[in-house]
Amino acid sequence: FWKVLDTPSRMQVQTKVAFKLLLLTGVRTQELLRAKWENVQGDIWSIPVEDQKLTPKQARRARPFVIPLAPQAKALFEELREYAGDSPFVMATESGHYGKNALSLAMSRVVDRLGMPRATPHDLRRTLRTGLGETLKIEPHIAERCLNHSMGKLTETYDPGVYLEQRRAAMERWADQVDMYVNLPDNV
Repeated sequence: FWKVLDTPSRMQVQTKVAFKLLLLTGVRTQELLRAKWENVQGDIWSIPVEDQKLTPKQARRARPFVIPLAPQAKALFEELREYAGDSPFVMATESGHYGKNALSLAMSRVVDRLGMPRATPHDLRRTLRTGLGETLKIEPHIAERCLNHSMGKLTETYDPGVYLEQRRAAMERWADQVDMYVNLPDNV
């Protein structure tokens, strides 16, 4: 999938970078599409409460979700900054920012090109979670926090920790794993 994104096509560079960011960060598509530059500072991306997928009850006690960016993800944000110009949006277009279905439509074209079964941008989030757990053996409570999943009332009451350093280590290991997959020789 990643290698196809790197081949010449009519797909906008920003769209290709967006797919890579979805795979490396595990955010929801709409969180990336709503992202603003003011929330990307160095190697940290903060997703405001209003941009997260939350129930009204969850939103009352929620706080911004802080994502530690692996060096590979940080480089992708820097690439997007070149295309954003003066726009406040990370996923900028000449008319504002990407529409809510833009990445889903582009994903359909990529999977058709690859001859893959139907897939959505959300599958990149699932891939990250599977990779953290199955491949890298990251502890479930860290992997779930990497995705900003609700940990359940009991866990959130007795263990409200953010685990930023553990999540940073997990995200860096994941990005290195993706690099390894992408850079495997074609005959392996």
